[in-house]
Amino acid sequence: MALDPVLLVGLRAIGPYLDDVVVGGGWVPYLYSVYQPPAAAAVRLATRDIDVAVARSLAQREKSLNQLLTEADFRCEFRSRGIPPVTLYVASRGNEEIEIEFITSAQGPSEGVRTVQSGLTAQELRYVDLLLANKWSLPLDSLTDGELDGQVWVPNPGAFVLHKGLVYERRSDPLKKEKDLYYIFYVLDGFGVWHEWIRSDMARLAKSAPRWFRRCRSDLEAAFATPESPGVDAILNQRPGTAYPGLDDDQFRQYGWTVMQDLLEMMRGAMATD
Repeated sequence: MALDPVLLVGLRAIGPYLDDVVVGGGWVPYLYSVYQPPAAAAVRLATRDIDVAVARSLAQREKSLNQLLTEADFRCEFRSRGIPPVTLYVASRGNEEIEIEFITSAQGPSEGVRTVQSGLTAQELRYVDLLLANKWSLPLDSLTDGELDGQVWVPNPGAFVLHKGLVYERRSDPLKKEKDLYYIFYVLDGFGVWHEWIRSDMARLAKSAPRWFRRCRSDLEAAFATPESPGVDAILNQRPGTAYPGLDDDQFRQYGWTVMQDLLEMMRGAMATD
């Protein structure tokens, strides 16, 4: 299948830098599902905003990312009054608005905005290191039916799950918190064929980022203590209308809780071998 046109436009615009960046956010489970069809009951997810993780300093090629995006008819919008400001690149394609935001790793506990390349700023956020250091390439030729070549980088499933499990507690927007938790559930349930790979990722991440790993496990244990816990509410609220058609809400609650308990067992096992 061809990629969603929104994502295709964004990837095409930053094409010369695709080897230097990692796609994050809601497009990650979407790209997983294009590469590996998920379980039938797990409806493919998609979003409209494109998060792009970059290093704190990005070498410039023939043209900067700001130049490439401007030439692709993206406008740069300031979303803060700070210096440097938070920026967002926005383009209109028919009835769609496409937004691209760049994020990078925060150094220490403080978060801010950093100039990573001439004319390009990125939000400094905690845990972005996980996305940049644990990545997996997907072939663009097959994903785009030949429209693009090369590769696109995404976090590997274990790193994506750990990242979402860390950031959701820091969200001020309740809807984004719910989406973070649903993405975790979706990856675990939709891609059962990857469970051994995810288990291996977890064992490695428990050793390389033990403090973050413990925090993530503790937060998820609290969120999914019982089928009536807030985490289960979140994934029920974000369940697409056509997903898991054979389950009513009470059955889905129990099912979602069980899937998340499987993840927590993986995490406990990873810590036991640390």
